[in-house]
Amino acid sequence: MSKNKSISLLKAIKPYKQGWCIQVKLIHSWRQKTNYGGDTLELIFADETVRYINIYLSIYVSHMNYIQRTQRKLSLGEWRLIETFSVSQAGGQYRPTNHTYKMSIIEDTSISPSSYECDDNFLRFSLFEEIGNGTLKTSFLIDVIGQVISFRDVQSVHVSGKDKKKVEFRLLDINGQSIACCLWGKYVEQLEEHLQKSNDPSMVCLIRFAKINFNNTSPLQVTNAFDASLIQLDPELPETLALKLRVSNNEFALALTDTKKEKRLTKNQTVHWNNVDIKSISEIMMATVEEDCKIICSIECMDTD
Repeated sequence: MSKNKSISLLKAIKPYKQGWCIQVKLIHSWRQKTNYGGDTLELIFADETVRYINIYLSIYVSHMNYIQRTQRKLSLGEWRLIETFSVSQAGGQYRPTNHTYKMSIIEDTSISPSSYECDDNFLRFSLFEEIGNGTLKTSFLIDVIGQVISFRDVQSVHVSGKDKKKVEFRLLDINGQSIACCLWGKYVEQLEEHLQKSNDPSMVCLIRFAKINFNNTSPLQVTNAFDASLIQLDPELPETLALKLRVSNNEFALALTDTKKEKRLTKNQTVHWNNVDIKSISEIMMATVEEDCKIICSIECMDTD
């Protein structure tokens, strides 16, 4: 890095010059093939202010020599100084960051170690309520975490001439809200491997850089964004402990209700159907008291034995 070179924050990056210098931490990277650019490398960076303003920056590397050189100089979770690169307008249907611009590695780009230290993982979880009510834009990838419920059998689906694994389930958050999820391919295999080791289908699942899949022909789902997503199962995070404590506390409360054997005086009361609240299946599963309720659902299958 040049002496006395000033370091710019990600929010200040603009396309009018190439002589920028940024101090960033590599959050995620992946390789993919495109119809227009061949083999590419995409990297997601955060700077010291991301915890406050939630701005990430994407770097696209398309030249094979640049890809190899960039991979040698960057390590996941490490801070680097990156100097001299091109900046252009960001676009695309599923953008991994909400930054207005993206940067590209060029021949004159310099990457060097940084002495800055910060262990923040820069996770910013989206609220399930905002996902469900359409507040969040589907063009941006998001981070979600929740407890796995309603886990279905793994399916093999024929897609683009190949068989791919698919699994559907729901994620339950700390507030009792749930969303539908669907994972494909290698992410299903990762989940299967964890399930074999832990034997716990109600694991906590974190999906990073997930996409909100919604259209007129299918219900809203959170799913992996091709190979750009990351999943962690039962990650060592405060959110994982909080989710597991919530479930165990509710199970304990239900156990106290079920094992209460003393006789109680009861009288029959007629409750009008229209006065009973509608509950979701997840709310019934997490209930801690007995009450009348009704559910609106479709029948998936019937046991005739």
